[in-house]
Amino acid sequence: MWSWNIEAVDDGEQELEATLYVLLYLDAEKPDRQRVDSFLQKISVSVRPLSWGEWFMSFAKEFDAAKGVAVDLFGFGTVALGWFGVSFSRRRLSVAVAPLQD
Repeated sequence: MWSWNIEAVDDGEQELEATLYVLLYLDAEKPDRQRVDSFLQKISVSVRPLSWGEWFMSFAKEFDAAKGVAVDLFGFGTVALGWFGVSFSRRRLSVAVAPLQD
């Protein structure tokens, strides 16, 4: 018995298709995937508007995802600026020291 959660976006008659595959390990490195059967079921779907709590939770999930991307970009930018800053400092230092060596 299998079960899963599906989130519908449109009302009305919808088709739900499940396809069953088997993985055959004929080769030790990569399994071979073969289709066994497919099951098609027509279902009636009714979509209701989100409640305030559901809307807030949906917004919070999207905000968390955006926050994760922003933190990653900020971290990358900090590393890049740090690397360029160190590189620029070394270059300035080598240019300033070079005339003294003559």
